[in-house]
Amino acid sequence: MVSIKALDSPALAGCSESAVFARRPVARVATLAAVVLAGCAGAEVTLTEARQSAVCALGDRLGRLDIIPSAGGGLSLRIVTLDPPRALAAINETKRRQRPTGLTHVRIDPPRPMLAIVLHDVEKRPDQLRAARALGHALTYALRPDDPRAKDYAEWLARLGNSVLSVQLDPSEGTPLSARPSNSIPESLGIMLPRGLTSVVPERDTVARLAGLPAGTLVAGVELGEELVKTARAKGLSTTSWTVVLDLEPGQHAIERQLLVALGLAEQHGAAVAFAHARPETMSAIHAFMDRRGDALHIVGVERVGLPATKPLWLRQCGDVERRLAAPSEGGR
Repeated sequence: MVSIKALDSPALAGCSESAVFARRPVARVATLAAVVLAGCAGAEVTLTEARQSAVCALGDRLGRLDIIPSAGGGLSLRIVTLDPPRALAAINETKRRQRPTGLTHVRIDPPRPMLAIVLHDVEKRPDQLRAARALGHALTYALRPDDPRAKDYAEWLARLGNSVLSVQLDPSEGTPLSARPSNSIPESLGIMLPRGLTSVVPERDTVARLAGLPAGTLVAGVELGEELVKTARAKGLSTTSWTVVLDLEPGQHAIERQLLVALGLAEQHGAAVAFAHARPETMSAIHAFMDRRGDALHIVGVERVGLPATKPLWLRQCGDVERRLAAPSEGGR
């Protein structure tokens, strides 16, 4: 087991305790390694092309790579692998070659049950969008494409490494289900079918409208019918359903109880998906739950728990980023 004393390095002076989330003892959290890449940034760090190139150099080749927001303003990485020495060597090589800035540290963990938490209604509560980011976990955000703020929020979240879904409204709300996510929210990984849509649109019509979705799109919702799932898989789409709705009953304690249910399902099946609204009590419940039980699971983007699992947006973009970075040097030859 590799020591994580590097996290007490002077490079992290000024970082908040919540930013340095792997400072806890190795024996308690089963962290296998943590390597400081740079000090905490004063301003919020986004995935510039150079920074994304450094992250892409690691990718999923060492194990699942998650981008984790840091409350100190930087970005942290988590590699989930059964071969920590190999991952550690690759991290050190990336640090030596590319010297990425703004990536506060890398944490290497063994596999744990995965929980995706999808937050809805963040457009209505911008304060809760910031609060959700400050939690320091890889949450997924479901945005309504008809909201004038959705595109700006999606672009900002994608630059921070977060996953975004495009909420598909029922026909009475004016947004056709057949709209491609790329036409409404370019950063969207897929569509979210909200609760009650099947009572307005028959399943056979919903299935027919999947035809316009490109392969690899994630189709998520509270209840996905058997025919819809079968058709989606045949078209190369990924699907997932919520296993728990966190805030059907209001109040922080009620939400924490639902999080415990979600944890149990994740431990039983390897992964679970929870849906919640962007409310202060939701943020408080997630914070309290992860303080007590966060060592038992990984919060991941919803694409990681789809069937089949798909890649996050930043990983899908790696080829384009590398080509753009290489273009100036090629032109100067």
